[in-house]
Parts: sequence; C-alpha cells; structure tokens
Amino acid sequence: MNIAFVHNAFPAGGAERITIDLIEYFSKSEGKYNIYVLAHKIQSELIEKNWPYHVNIILLPNFAQSEDLKQAIHEIVKTEHIDIIVFASLHIAGISEIKRQSNCKIIYANHGMPLWEKEHIFNSKAEQSRRKTRYRIMWNIFRKYKYGIFGKAKRLAVKINRENYDESDAFTVLCKEYKSDMIKYLGLDPHNNRIRVIENPEYPVPNINFHKKKQILYVGRLSYFDKRVDRLLDIWKMAEDRLPDWEMLIVGDGEERNNLERMASRLNLKRIRFEGQKTDVREYYRKASILCLVSETEGWPLCLTEAQANGVIPVAFSCSGGVRQILSPSGQNGFLVKPFNKRQFAETLIKIAKDIPEEKIMEIRKNAVSKSSEYSIDIIGSKWEELFDSLL
Repeated sequence: MNIAFVHNAFPAGGAERITIDLIEYFSKSEGKYNIYVLAHKIQSELIEKNWPYHVNIILLPNFAQSEDLKQAIHEIVKTEHIDIIVFASLHIAGISEIKRQSNCKIIYANHGMPLWEKEHIFNSKAEQSRRKTRYRIMWNIFRKYKYGIFGKAKRLAVKINRENYDESDAFTVLCKEYKSDMIKYLGLDPHNNRIRVIENPEYPVPNINFHKKKQILYVGRLSYFDKRVDRLLDIWKMAEDRLPDWEMLIVGDGEERNNLERMASRLNLKRIRFEGQKTDVREYYRKASILCLVSETEGWPLCLTEAQANGVIPVAFSCSGGVRQILSPSGQNGFLVKPFNKRQFAETLIKIAKDIPEEKIMEIRKNAVSKSSEYSIDIIGSKWEELFDSLL
C-alpha cells in the first residue's frame, strides 16, 4: 500500500510530528506500507540526523502556483502508484482532479479545531492593514467589522472546509466534539458522512520522575494571535508573591519573544526564565511540576499530552474541544480554567502548588500518565490502518 502525506514544510511542527509518529508505526508493519512525504520545503538537516526510517521524500514546487502544484502531485501519484494521499491541514483547491485521473483515495486530515482558518484569515487581514496608513484606516473603520462581527472570515473558513470535505474520501478530526461541530458547520447528515475521529498519538515515557521541582512550565511557540503567552505573564504576576519558592520557565521561541521579555521586565516579574528554543524538552518535562497553556485557540495541543505522559499536571483554558477531551474531568488528570479568566488561572496554580495534599497531587500525576496512554501510538496507528483499509 503506497501512502503519501502532503505538508507545506517537513519536518516543522505538530502536524509533521504526527506524520513522523505514523511513519514509525507503519515501519513495523514489515513491508505492508511504502510511505511518501511530499513537501514544498524539506529541512534535510533534520531528516539526515538520526533518521532511522525508509521514507520517500519528494520536493514539491512552490505552493503559490496551484496549477503547477496539482500537476506535480498528479505526476507523483501516477508514477509512484500512490493508493492514498493525506493532506495534513493543507488546502489545495481542485485537488479532486487527482481522483478523476487515478484510483487514488484522498484524506483531508484537519489537525486544528473546526474553522481554525477563520482566525488565520482574520489575523492575516489585520497584519496586512499594518503595512500602509490607508490600509490601517480601512481596517479600523470597515474591514475589521466585515471580517469579524459580520462574519466574512467565518464564511470563508466554512467554504474552505466544504471544498476539502467534498474533494476527499475521508475527513479526519481530532475529537468527537469537533465531529459534531463540523457536521453542523457544513450541514452534513449526522448519521451518514465521511468524517472520522482520530486523535493525535502520545508515547509512553520510561522511568517517569514523580518527585518534581517547584517549577511551572510553558512549552511552545511564542506568537501572539494564538498562543497569547502575555496572559501567562499577567497570571504569574498575580501568583508569584504567594509562591515565593516557585519559578516560571518559558521554553520556546517566536516573533513575540522580545515583546514578552520587555513585558516581564516592565512587570518586574520574579523568578521567570526565557529558555529559548530547545530541540529536546524531555528534561524540562522530567523536572517540572505544572504545565500551563493559555492559548486563544488550540486543536489538539501536544504539550498537554506530553505533560501528562511525564506526570506533569497540565492547566489550560478550556478554549476548545480538544483541550476539554484531554483534561476532562477537570481536577483528575489536569485542570480546566474558564476562558480567559486570568485570576482563576492564577488561583488554580496556587491551589496545586500549596493547597492540595501531596498524596492527592501524586494521584493526579498518575491519573495524567494513565490518561495519556489512551492515545498510545498503537491505538491511534490502528485507527489509521482501519481507515486505509476501509477506503481500499
């Protein structure tokens, strides 16, 4: 069975990590699968270093030229006899032409929450408005409301998802709540549709350290529109004096880092460290007690399941179905906080750090590890195999 995964850049972020996890899983099937990765940008140095898998990696032409791109993909499908092609949260209009010209099946894998494109469209337009004064004026008096309150960004997002759904043989989402939402947004029959629920996998951690340091951790990209790490700095300002022997570690990098460091200085925050980008964060998870996620929007945040697998207690705003599925029921294997109540978030950190008895904290840590095992690569990989088999 020849399976191709299509990405913009590879390897890059969360969606690409999932593809790598699946490559590792399929590599154990002793010749059942030939795996291909098609991408516009190949980060060869990351692949060549300790890459143990046999994968056919093919460079695609510029994504901006859609006709050339479709033609290139079609040629690869034809020459390599691709049976199934998986588009990982990547919209390419008119890709169903491949189906008409071959027997290839198409899967669209939505790695975000339903209509995540809405936020991307709105924020892209907001960013464009900063380039010229007249664009900024038009944005503030007209376009901001057109794309936001009057719903143009949402309508465009629905249109994109409808095209992706119509052109695919299967459409995957990350949790049951997302399936219900997508059925509603696209006007589908609840009992007869092509949407499949497949969560993202998580690996077990050997020799978990349950005796943690008094550290609160953030791991992820430092960007404004989605991650909103500025909220975490405000939260730490509320909590730091009541947690004098605790520290906050920010692990990650991005365009917002300088602003966040200036904000930390302006707020005169104590015991906070910006650790920068790390290729290996295992030691941070091994030592930290609590992980924080303060995002505006999330699909299936891998940092939450990574924290759980390491016995770190996650705390997150209940901003999406994916976050809710990972951390529910709140208080047993992590904590959900009402969006976007910073005071409640700070009080939750203080409660975990000071008020919950140690034996209960240990129980929560072990519950978190157990919850992460529900998304083991064997369970999730078998769901992908079942989907492949059903399509062929």
